Amino acid sequence: MPQCPVCRADVTGTAGSCPSCGISFDDRLRDAEEAGLAATLSPVPYSSGSRPSRSAGGTKTPVDPGFAPGTVFADRYRIVTRLGVGGMGEVYQADDLKLGQTVALKFLARDLEANPRLLELFRSEVRLAREVTHPNVCRVHDIGEAEGRHFLTMERVDGEDLGSLLKRIGRLPGEKALQVARQLCAGLAAAHDQGVLHRDLKPANIMLDGRGTVRITDFGLALLAGECDREVAGTPAYMAPELFDGQAATVRSDIYALGLVLYEVFTGHRAFDGKTYLDMRRQQAENTPSTPSALVPDLDPAVERVIARCMDKDPALRQASVAQVAAALPGGDPLVAALAAGETPSPELVAAAGETGTIRPRKAWIALAGIALALVAAALLWPLSSSHGLARLVMGPEALAGRCRDIARTLGYDTPGDQAAWFETERAFIDLHLQAGPSTIQRRTLPESRPGTVTLHYRETPRAFELPAFLTRVSDVQPPHTDPGMVDVQVDGRGRLMRFRAVPPSRTEPPAPVKPADWAVLFRQAELAPADWQEVPPTLTPPVAADARCEWVESRPAAGSKPQRIAAAAWSGRVVWFTMNGPWDQPGRTGRAGQSADWVAGAVNVVILAALLVLGVYLVRRNLRSGRGDRRGALRVAAIIGLSQIVAWIFTARLPASLSGYSGWIFAGLALALGQAGFVWAVYLGTEPYIRRRWPTVLIGWSRLLAGRWRDPLVGRDVLAGTILGLGIWLFNAVSAALPAWLNMTDSAATLHEPRVFVTTAAAGMGWLSNLPVLALSNGVFIVGILFVLRLLLRSDWLAAVAVTLLIVVPQLFAGGDLLLAPLGFAVVLLLAMALVRWGLLTFVVCLLVNNLEPAAPVLAAAGCWVPWQGWLGVAVVAALAAYGFRVALGRQKLLPSLDE
Repeated sequence: MPQCPVCRADVTGTAGSCPSCGISFDDRLRDAEEAGLAATLSPVPYSSGSRPSRSAGGTKTPVDPGFAPGTVFADRYRIVTRLGVGGMGEVYQADDLKLGQTVALKFLARDLEANPRLLELFRSEVRLAREVTHPNVCRVHDIGEAEGRHFLTMERVDGEDLGSLLKRIGRLPGEKALQVARQLCAGLAAAHDQGVLHRDLKPANIMLDGRGTVRITDFGLALLAGECDREVAGTPAYMAPELFDGQAATVRSDIYALGLVLYEVFTGHRAFDGKTYLDMRRQQAENTPSTPSALVPDLDPAVERVIARCMDKDPALRQASVAQVAAALPGGDPLVAALAAGETPSPELVAAAGETGTIRPRKAWIALAGIALALVAAALLWPLSSSHGLARLVMGPEALAGRCRDIARTLGYDTPGDQAAWFETERAFIDLHLQAGPSTIQRRTLPESRPGTVTLHYRETPRAFELPAFLTRVSDVQPPHTDPGMVDVQVDGRGRLMRFRAVPPSRTEPPAPVKPADWAVLFRQAELAPADWQEVPPTLTPPVAADARCEWVESRPAAGSKPQRIAAAAWSGRVVWFTMNGPWDQPGRTGRAGQSADWVAGAVNVVILAALLVLGVYLVRRNLRSGRGDRRGALRVAAIIGLSQIVAWIFTARLPASLSGYSGWIFAGLALALGQAGFVWAVYLGTEPYIRRRWPTVLIGWSRLLAGRWRDPLVGRDVLAGTILGLGIWLFNAVSAALPAWLNMTDSAATLHEPRVFVTTAAAGMGWLSNLPVLALSNGVFIVGILFVLRLLLRSDWLAAVAVTLLIVVPQLFAGGDLLLAPLGFAVVLLLAMALVRWGLLTFVVCLLVNNLEPAAPVLAAAGCWVPWQGWLGVAVVAALAAYGFRVALGRQKLLPSLDE
């Protein structure tokens, strides 16, 4: 026979209420009781005092007295008094004789201890409650079994539950109600941060101690968010509509219960007054409660909006997190409150903090126009400020590669089995050429000179190239020149031969008459007049086997310059080597920003990376154990890094020559992606909690983006600001690179802007684009970590920005950077650091992304020059980012401003 969930008296199948204690219920409640779930459907608050039971005849009978005051339980706890009785058991105040503290003991009811389901719920209460540590959550110490009774020990809250208080005094005064609401949000948010859903939030489970501080209690129905099933659980009066339909509990169903509690706190009335389960379900579905302002006319409209949104029947329209509820409450900043309390704010609380970020349409249009003008300026400055822009290539990479193949065929080498081509910047030649005179003249003549600013390097092999693991592209040294028939050709931007190298056969046929090598064909391919060159005894040793050598020097060099030298070698009458050397190729001569700069920068990076790795292992372990780490955010950042790296690998890494090589190719790509993703995950998880605690303002927009709030105006504003800043810094660099030509100063290759990558194919362009998020995110997380440490040491945002700028710029100066342009470089890096301080991590990452895009295609295309794919992709991506930031930053405002704005 069904039993009452409170007093467990037998009831008939048609009864609408318990004849013993008078509680109402319906068929579904009785069915749940038969399944052993009545105690979970409507537990009686243990904090409300002992409830007398009634006999069937209506006479009162006392509840089982349990433990008398003074009883010592388990040789440790001395019972003081009984605090209350509920559907799951009873609660006593007791003295812990070992620790000398007052605690609360909660005992599972005797007749429920044999029920495995309810016993597991009892254990679950302790397990999940111990996951949550917060001043506004009642602490649960431990669970035990003694003298045949299961019990748990918890913090003794000396006060009154919110339900009893509201019954006694009605609604709370305005300021006190706001204080209770904020503390209630803080405690519930702490539970949600640990993935714990309360599922039975109601006034009876909320205590106010003697100082008026909120303590959330009774996690008997709580579950981890990922473990929620579809069982009916909770108090019907505080269950969300979707729970009545059998849907699983979520954060938003807890928020609905929070809205009902806030409704009572601010109005003193319950939102729904149903007496039975069916009444509550019907009212939830059909009725709309009175607005809080109808009951309390002077209620703050902001409070009413918060409550109304919490109680929306559609879960999707409620707040996504309790932090959003707290942030929307009037008066007081929950983020500031959390920091003042010495707590680490949750990522949700950080995302909910700050302003909305909406900008006026007029300002948005000005920003969009500025981006358009910056793109035009970037395209105009590109031919003046970059080594590749000065090259003004008329032939594209495919045409130049075809020219290299023609040269190889002319010299007697067969059709290749595999081939590769890439551009190289002739920095040594540029440096020598620009220092020969005033910059205005030298830059004007640079595109016409030989070899020019850019050359194309082409390699082919009779078989497929076999690259070592983790290498994605063929270079002049990888793979080594070992296979007979390998050919290496280098031409300038006009297709003129500069260098040639071929590996001769490993076996020689029986001796036969050998034709002398035709050196004249080399002059024709290099477009040189033999009359301008004088043969001299050979002095250069070819890098391949040869049986004939010859060298020439320039007979009429330009005034003031050393003569150039040509060397060639042949094997069995076929050319195997050709090189054209100028003064820039002399031994020991390097550019001022050459190997020393790379070595110093590399050494600094290695030291910093090693220090961060050691520190990161310690911080990650500590944050994971304390539960402060943003695991979801770190996982999402790592996923972006890993997926971007995999896509970049697919587009840029050369496919293996045989099926057997695909396993190694796949393993190398996955290992590289997982390695980079794991490193960023560790750095993020190790540093983000500390930044969130001590410098949360830089993470507000970033946290909103990671939370999936793509249409948040603040996210749009930060993306728009990052786009403008990235273009601005790119233009700043371009102007500084063009400055020597405008001022007719002595110039060098160090002043020219050199693209980070100069793609030759569409696949390479897609790989380059896919790798940009990896660079932006990795560098962004890396630099924000350094800036945070400097901020802790210097205790100033702006001093930290200056310090990180010096840390980046000074090593470059010692490595041979241009002292004249040092102030400009310092200003650029300082501007980047200030952007991070002022606008936050999201703006900084977008700024780095845009700055790497090289958006400079249109003007070069209009001039008839070949344009790299990255130029077109750069323009497209910048335009997409600008359009997204512009539209989202407006929020729900109209696109066009009103005339009176």
